[in-house]
Amino acid sequence: MALLGCPLTLRVHYETTGSRDPAEAAKRLKHLDRFFHGWRLAGISGADAAAYVAHRQTQKVANGTINRELAVLSKMLRLAYENGKLLRLPVIRKLKEASPAEWVPPTLAV
Repeated sequence: MALLGCPLTLRVHYETTGSRDPAEAAKRLKHLDRFFHGWRLAGISGADAAAYVAHRQTQKVANGTINRELAVLSKMLRLAYENGKLLRLPVIRKLKEASPAEWVPPTLAV
C-alpha cells in the first residue's frame, strides 16, 4: 500500500469519527509526506520512524510536535493493518515531552 493513498483513508476516518481535526491532521501529514514521499506503507519500519524523528529533531522541532506526527503515522499504519493492507505493525516509540512548566514560548525564550 503506497503512502500516498493512505491520507485519504485517514482523512475519512478522522471526519467520520471526529477523533482528530482533519485540518490539524493534514498539517501533520505534510511533514510525514515530505520525508516518506514515494515509500510503500508496508516498507516503513520502526527504524524508519526513528530516522524520521532524527530528521525532525535536526529541524529543532519540539518532541511534542514530533509525537503528534508519529501518532498520525501510527494511525495510518493501524488503519492499513485493520483493513488487511499490512501484515504487521512496526513498533514506533514516542519521545519524552517537556512538561508544561518546562516549556517556554519562543517569543519569551532568551
